[in-house]
Amino acid sequence: QNRGRFLDAYTMLESLTFQSNDLRLMNSMLAENASLDEYEVACAWLKLNRDAWEPYVNPVAMVYSVLIGAMCTLGIALVYVYVHRQRAFAPGSYNVSQANKVRETLDRLDHQPVFCHDEVLRELKTAVLMVSKRAEIPLKTPKVSFTTNVLRVGDDESFVDITVIRSGNNNDEAHADIEFFSRDAKLLTHFTLPDAPMYDTQYGFATPEARVATISSTKIRVRVLAGERSMTFRLGLTFDPHFAPERKFLMCIVEVADALFPARVFPIEVCVVYIQSMTSFPNGFEGKLHEFSSFKKIARLMKAFLLECLRVPTVKSLIWRFQAVLFIRAALETFVWSMTFTYLVNYGFMNQRIDWALLCALVFVGIELFRFHTVLHFWSGGFDLSTHFESLLTKKYSSMTACDIDSLGSAESLFRVSATSDVRVVRTDLWFTFQDQTSSLYRVIGSAIFILYTFKEQPEMAQLMGALIVASLLFTAMFCASRATRILRAGFTEEKLEEMVFMGNHHIYRNNRLIRESRMAQHVSDNQYAKTWLFVDGGIFLRWYQDFFQTWFLRSLLCIMVAIAYCLAPVIIPAYGISVGGYVALVTSVLQLGSAIIMMARDFAVMLASAAKIAHLSFLLNYKSSHAKRLESIYLIEPHDAPAHRKHDARIVTYDGARNPHTFVFQIRDASVVFVDVNRKAKYIIERMNMIREGTGEIIDKLPSGGFIGIRKTHGGMSETLVNVIMGTDVSRHGVAGINPAFRTVVRVSGEFSDIILNESLWANLTVGLMFSGTSYPQHSKAGMAVRKRIQSLTQEYVWCLCEYVGIRPSIIGREYKHNWATVAMDSLTPVCDEAEYFKIGLVRALLQRPQVLIIDALVDGMHFDAIANLTTILREYIARDSDEILKVDDNEEPDYDDEVPRTVIIHARALALTHAMEPHEPVLVVSSKSEIIVSTGEKQFPEACRTALATWWDAPAPIYHIYNPLGIGILERMQHKNFMATITSHRDRRRRKVKFKKNPERVGNHSRSGSLSNDFAFKASPEKSKSVQKQ
Repeated sequence: QNRGRFLDAYTMLESLTFQSNDLRLMNSMLAENASLDEYEVACAWLKLNRDAWEPYVNPVAMVYSVLIGAMCTLGIALVYVYVHRQRAFAPGSYNVSQANKVRETLDRLDHQPVFCHDEVLRELKTAVLMVSKRAEIPLKTPKVSFTTNVLRVGDDESFVDITVIRSGNNNDEAHADIEFFSRDAKLLTHFTLPDAPMYDTQYGFATPEARVATISSTKIRVRVLAGERSMTFRLGLTFDPHFAPERKFLMCIVEVADALFPARVFPIEVCVVYIQSMTSFPNGFEGKLHEFSSFKKIARLMKAFLLECLRVPTVKSLIWRFQAVLFIRAALETFVWSMTFTYLVNYGFMNQRIDWALLCALVFVGIELFRFHTVLHFWSGGFDLSTHFESLLTKKYSSMTACDIDSLGSAESLFRVSATSDVRVVRTDLWFTFQDQTSSLYRVIGSAIFILYTFKEQPEMAQLMGALIVASLLFTAMFCASRATRILRAGFTEEKLEEMVFMGNHHIYRNNRLIRESRMAQHVSDNQYAKTWLFVDGGIFLRWYQDFFQTWFLRSLLCIMVAIAYCLAPVIIPAYGISVGGYVALVTSVLQLGSAIIMMARDFAVMLASAAKIAHLSFLLNYKSSHAKRLESIYLIEPHDAPAHRKHDARIVTYDGARNPHTFVFQIRDASVVFVDVNRKAKYIIERMNMIREGTGEIIDKLPSGGFIGIRKTHGGMSETLVNVIMGTDVSRHGVAGINPAFRTVVRVSGEFSDIILNESLWANLTVGLMFSGTSYPQHSKAGMAVRKRIQSLTQEYVWCLCEYVGIRPSIIGREYKHNWATVAMDSLTPVCDEAEYFKIGLVRALLQRPQVLIIDALVDGMHFDAIANLTTILREYIARDSDEILKVDDNEEPDYDDEVPRTVIIHARALALTHAMEPHEPVLVVSSKSEIIVSTGEKQFPEACRTALATWWDAPAPIYHIYNPLGIGILERMQHKNFMATITSHRDRRRRKVKFKKNPERVGNHSRSGSLSNDFAFKASPEKSKSVQKQ
C-alpha cells in the first residue's frame, strides 16, 4: 500500500548499495548505544552519507527534469515540421510547381491535346519583335555567312571547327557577332566558346591578327580580314557522362551596325549543331544483357544504370537529402528506439515508473512524427526519373531516320511498350526498391550497433555477435547470387510475354478494319486472351513465385533463430548480466536485423527481375542510328597528346561563298543508304549513287534550282529513299547528299494519313508547320522575326481564302467564310476526307510557311486530271510569285533574301501524274539502279504520243486490257483486236526489241489507272469493273 504512495523512497532505497564497512558501522552504533533502534541508526547513516540520497531529494536531478527537456524537444520538432511544411508548399516550391504544371497541362490538353498550339501561338503573338538594324547597314557592305545550316558532331570529339565565309565579291574587312543559344546542349557543360580576349569598344580587337573577341558570356565577335575568303574559329566540346541520344544548340550571326567594319548576313544566318551520343547506355557498361548472363555482368549493369540515374539533374538535387533522411530515420527506428525500449521495460514496466513510461511515449511519438514528416515532405525523384527516361525514348525515336525505323521492325510498338511498361517498372521496381534497400542497409547498421553495444562489457560475446552478423550477410548474398540466374530468367520471360501482348494489341488496333472485314474478331480476341493469360501465368506468376520462395525461405531461418533466442533467455540473462528489458530489446534488434537483411534480399530480387526492363530500354537507346554510323565512318583524328576531332566538311553539303548561292537545289555524290534486316545484316538500298545525264553519260552532282523537278516513283522503294535523303529524313552513310543549305525553308507535302493530327483541330493541322518554324529560330534573327511577323498577321479569314484557293471541299471549310470555321476536330472530318483532301491540307500547311523548296511526295495518282491540273497551276503560280498577293507576301519582310531566292518544286510521283504535271523541258530523275540516277527531261520520258493517248484515255470509257510499260509508265488504252504488238525502248542499251502481249481470259485485273502490271501477262477486265474505274 505504501509503495504506491512513496514510490520515490522505495526506488531510492532499492537503488542504494551498502558496502561491508557501512554494515559494520551500523552494527557498532547499535552495540554502543542499546537505546537506539534501527530507524535511528538508519537516519544517522543517511546523515553521514548525503551523497547517496541527495540526488533523489534535489528536484533538479530527478528524472522529471528529463521530461521537460523531452517535451521542449518535441515542441521544437513540431515547429520545425510546420515551418518545413510551409516551405514545401510555398509558391515556387517543388511541390507547388509540379501541381501547377499538372493544372496547366490539363487546361492545355482540353483545347490542344497533342502539341498545345494555342499556347505557342499566344507566346509568339505576345513576343516583342526586336528592331532590326540591317536597314542602317549600307547595301555595299560585305556579306558573311555560315557554310552549312546543320552540323552533326560526336560527343567523342574535343572540338569542332566553325567556318564563317564571305559571300559575294566585296573583299573589304567584315565584322559580325555570333550569338549562341542553348537548347538541350548547355554552354560550359557540353560546349565552350573560344578563349578570346574581351572586345574593346574603342580599339576593337586585341591584336591586328586576332580573328575572335568576346562580347559577352554567350556572344563573340568575328572578323574576316580584307582579301580573306573565310575565317575559322574553334568550339570546344565537353563530354557529359549523363546520357542523351543527341543534344543541340544554335549559332546565329547578328548584324552589328555600330561595328568598325559592319557586314550583312546572307544567305545562311543560323546554324544548328547536333551533338550525337557515341557512347553506350548506361555509361560504363558495354555489351548486351541476356537471360543467361553471369551475376557479375548483371551487377555491372545495375551499377552503371543506378549511376546513370544519379546523373539526372533533378534527381541529383533530391536524392542526397532523401538518403540523409533515410539514415536518420533508420537510426531512430533501430538504435534509439531499442535503447528507449530497454528503459521502458526495466523502469517503466518492472518498476512501474510513470515518468519513464511517459518519456518513452514521447520518444515514440517523436519517431513516428519524424517518419510521417519525412515520407510526406522528402522525395527520391522517382517520378522525375520516369519522365526523364520517357523523354529520352521520345528523343531517340525522333532522331532516328526512316531507314532506322524500318530496320528496327515494330519500332513504334517497341518504343510504346518501353515508354509505358519499362519506365514504370524502372520507377517502382528499381528506383523505389533501391531506396528501400538502402533504408534496410541503414537499419542493419543500426541494429548491429545496438547488439554490439549491449555486449560492450563482454568483448568475446560482442565479437561472436559481430561474426554472426557478417556471416548472415554473406550467407544471404551467396543465396541471392545462387538464385540470380533464375530470377533474371523469370524477368526476361515476363518481358518477352509482355512485349508479345503489347505488340498484339498494337496491331489489332492498327488493323481493326481488316479484322472486322475478315470476320475474325472472335478468333483474334480469343488469341489475344490466350496471350494475356500466358503473360499472367507464365510471366507475372513465375516472377512472383521466385520472390515469394526466396523471401519466405530466409524468413523461416530468421524464425528459427528468434525461437532459439527466446528459449535461451533463462540461460543468457543471468550468465551475461543482461537485464530483462535489455534482452527483450536485444531479441527485437535481432528480429529487426534479420528482417532488414531479408528485405534487402527481396529488394535485390525485385531489382534483378527488372534488369530485363533495363536491358530492353538500353537496347532501344543504344540502337545505332544512321547519324551515329555516319559519324563512325568518318575517321576520328586522335593525335598524340592532342584533342580528337573529325573533318566534317567533306561529308556535308556546304556553301562555297558563291555570289549566287541558290544556283543548285540539291547535291548527290557517291550517296549510300544502308538498311539492316531482321537478321542484323546490312544491305544497301542505294550504293555509291550518282546522277548521270541522259545521252551524254556525264556525271553531275548538283541539280539547278528553280521550276519543277520530277522524280519518277519506282518499285522497291529506291525513289522513296532518294526523296528521304534529299529531305534529310534519311542520311547517307558515305558520300554527300542533301538540300542546298542556302535554302532556309524546305517543306514536304504528302497525302498520307499519318500527316494528319486527328486529336487536334483543323486550325492546328493547318498551322502546325508555321508554329514549329516560329520556335526553331532565335527571336531576334531575321528569319525568326519574319516568321513571327507572319504569325502575328495570321487570321482565320486569310487561311480560309487560302484553303479555297487550293480547292479544299466546301464540306470541310464551308461554302463561305464563317467565324471559328476551323475549330472543328479532325476526327469528325475523316468521313468526308480522302487522300486528295489530306494532300490539300498539307499543301496549305506548306504554303503558309512560304518554302523555297517544296517537295510534293507521291502526288495522289487517284486524282482526276482536272484536279492534278489545278494543283499544278497553283504550284506554278507559287514558283512565278504570281500568288504572292493571295499568300500576302510582304515585299519588305526580307528583301535581301526573298528577292534573290528562286523557288523550286520537286514532285515525286508515278509517271501518270508526272505526265500531266511536267513540261517537256523540265528535268525528270529516274532511279535506274542502286548507283545510278538518270537525269532526263519530260520530253524524253513522256513523248507527245503518250501525252495525247493519256489525255484521250481520261475522257474515253474505261479500258478492257491493261498494258504495262517496263519503263514505269502505266498506259491504259482501248483495244479493238485480240493480238497486238508493242515496241519498247530500253534506257540502258537503247536496243529495240519486239514483245508480243497476248490476252489471257483466265486472269481478271482490277487495277486502277495508275497501277503497274507485270509485263508477262495481259489482263482482261469485266464491264462492271470498267464502269467502276471510269466512275472513279
